[in-house]
Amino acid sequence: LYRFLSMFLIKLGFLDGWRGLFLAVASGAYDFRVHYLAEKRALQKGTPYFLSVLILLVILGQSFLISKIGYLALSLPLFLAIFALLLFNLKTSILVLLFSILPGQVIRIYLSTGGGVVLSDLVVPIFVMAWLFYKVFKDRKFASSPIDLGLGVFLFLLILTFIFNLGRFFDLVSLSYLLRLIFYLALFWPLYDLLRNKNRLEFGQKVLSYLFYALVGLGVLQLIFVPYLFFLMPYGWDPHLNRMVSTFLDPNFLAAFLCIGFALGMAKFYSSEKSFFSKIWPLLILGLAIIFTFSRGSWLAMFIS
Repeated sequence: LYRFLSMFLIKLGFLDGWRGLFLAVASGAYDFRVHYLAEKRALQKGTPYFLSVLILLVILGQSFLISKIGYLALSLPLFLAIFALLLFNLKTSILVLLFSILPGQVIRIYLSTGGGVVLSDLVVPIFVMAWLFYKVFKDRKFASSPIDLGLGVFLFLLILTFIFNLGRFFDLVSLSYLLRLIFYLALFWPLYDLLRNKNRLEFGQKVLSYLFYALVGLGVLQLIFVPYLFFLMPYGWDPHLNRMVSTFLDPNFLAAFLCIGFALGMAKFYSSEKSFFSKIWPLLILGLAIIFTFSRGSWLAMFIS
């Protein structure tokens, strides 16, 4: 009722200027108190209320960010959501991370500098940063892996070569590509940390399998209803005809990703003790999907795997 009356008065012009600003501040403070009290009840005694601080920052800064960077301002509440999932439900955070791949290039934010940002490009860096906050505030045990040194040196060299070439090749596009590569590579550490638990590992494998099947299913629908992509040429896409592209809008990228699932299926085929049929049908589904992409490089990758 309060929300309805305040919006009605704004429409009538009774709450313009300073009166409208006062109402906005009061409304934000009221929202903050509601979130704070709900969180205080949910969290155990002695836990720091740093989530409330983040909620307050969202309330104060979201409108400013939207005016400056548009839809990319969604990264702030997305960070808060993933951080909360890491605190309270690790399996759901893995689900969100993996299924951010599903929309592919269909959900794409085009940038004025060229190129664009897809949903996974937002989720992956936010997931990595939220995991770092999670490790600092809740679980301070960092598990070591066999490739920590090699991956760390490689990331250091990436940053070092970029710094050495700042005077010749620097622009926002190159910086964005570097940051995206760094975050995608750094994703290894959160996944290694979260999937060391056997239950979470089995859950992640199951979710990943569903992701592959969903991509194949959407690819079949695309072949039936949208077999040609000539209408996407003005947006920079190739005019593929009768090739499975699914939500990736590119048969080569889709096939390369499905080859990962095919390789995992081959590993399960030789290691699992399940029946022959239950082990062979995932390989048949993914194999046929890779064939219908007509990507010769991915055919070779599938054969090698």
